[in-house]
This record gives sequence, C-alpha cells and structure tokens, in this order.
Amino acid sequence: MKNVLGDKWLKTLPKQEQYKVLGLDGLKAWQNGADWRNYARNYSTDYAKTRLKDLNIKPKNDIIKVTKVTLLANPNSITDYHRGKNGIDRNYYDENGRLYKQITNDNHGNAKNHPYGKHGEHAHDFIYDEKGKLIARPVRELTDTERKEVEDIL
Repeated sequence: MKNVLGDKWLKTLPKQEQYKVLGLDGLKAWQNGADWRNYARNYSTDYAKTRLKDLNIKPKNDIIKVTKVTLLANPNSITDYHRGKNGIDRNYYDENGRLYKQITNDNHGNAKNHPYGKHGEHAHDFIYDEKGKLIARPVRELTDTERKEVEDIL
C-alpha cells in the first residue's frame, strides 16, 4: 500500500531535495512508481506499539530512536532524537505519519527564545497548509499532561 501523503509531500519538493531524501536510485525508483518508504534516508519501518489516543499515552517503552527528525514517519509513532549532551527531541506522528508535535527537554542553548520550564523544556506544534506543506512551528510551554508523559526525559 502506497503512502499517499508522502507522495504528495515529495512532489512539492524541488528535484534536488527529492534526491536528498531518496538518493539517486530511490528517486529513479519512486519516479517509476515505487514506494518512497523503501528508499527514504533515515526512515524507520519499525512501528511503535502505542497508538495516540487523545494524547493520553505512556510512551516510555514504545519509542523509536532515530538519527534524524523527519516530517514523515510511521503512522501514530513516537521517536526520540538525541542531539548530544542531554538534549532530546520527542516527536509525535499522526495517523497519516505526519509530524504534529515535538517536545524538547532543553532550550537548545538559547534561553532567550525558550524561557520555559526548569531547563527550557518546551513544545513545538507543527502546522501545515491544505497541501500538506509545513507553514509554522510555534513554540509553547508544556501542558501538565505532556510534562507527565515525558518525565523520563526531563
């Protein structure tokens, strides 16, 4: 089964960006009808066991560690990206595999722009236009519920 959302997103990218995501062989295969997920760099095919239900989740054992944050991943998955030292980005993907929220456990060394929590921990909500293009990533304080869900990285 092809991932239509991923296909739509890839079609919005310039050829050079498509090449960066898929590689040369992957780009050629995708243009000939192959599933992009078989070629996307740093794309994980491991599914998380937890399905997001009104954000009331306990993800501690169902998180996929990744080496890069992507806008598309497995539907309803949660990933952790370790940025070095103790910086961790926890990423939440919706039923279409699109990144909709990222929780970060520090201020990225930029306290001025991230004056939240005890260590600068904060959330970004990902907003897309009607064509699926990312248009904003506003930053905000964590809710009490989110704070409990990510207590393992705070």
